[in-house]
Amino acid sequence: MNIASLTKKIVALAVAVVGLAACISVDDFGSMWANMTTDSDIAGQWTDTTVGASKQGTATVTIKDGSYDIISMHDGKPDAPNNPVRTLTAGPYKFFAEKNPTTKGGNIARYEIQDGKLVIYGTTDAVWEYVSKNYPKQKNMTMSEGLMQIMSIKVLDDEVVKILSEIPPGDVYWRADMTFTKNK
Repeated sequence: MNIASLTKKIVALAVAVVGLAACISVDDFGSMWANMTTDSDIAGQWTDTTVGASKQGTATVTIKDGSYDIISMHDGKPDAPNNPVRTLTAGPYKFFAEKNPTTKGGNIARYEIQDGKLVIYGTTDAVWEYVSKNYPKQKNMTMSEGLMQIMSIKVLDDEVVKILSEIPPGDVYWRADMTFTKNK
């Protein structure tokens, strides 16, 4: 294996790890999935303008059958399976909820749209500290141990949505991981 090939594999792994870190894993959306909606501001074509992104891609979003239909492209080729995605609203926050078609769960990631820019946020360690301190008896949110800590939700229910809605704003808790600009 040459150094260029190895470098490409390391970069691909790093991109995958960062993408995974942006999401909160959900084992079971429960009845919440049926109550999720779509946000018409998401429809359209977006260009990845994340600072430091190794490749600039695009995403075309339409709304179909109560979910977003997202076609993500890099180098003119689709780069991800098209799983059902909806919006979960938790107080002042909106989250993309991506459902795995073969399980009851998937992932959520907070987002917001400001001035034609879509920002997707990951959580920081301070989120888990906040949840542990303020909701010590809750049982549905956990943090994995090890080098790469990932927050996960066992069952997305009203209590979890309330907790998500009460996490304070700001970069102490929410890290801007990806930025997209809407094409005119």
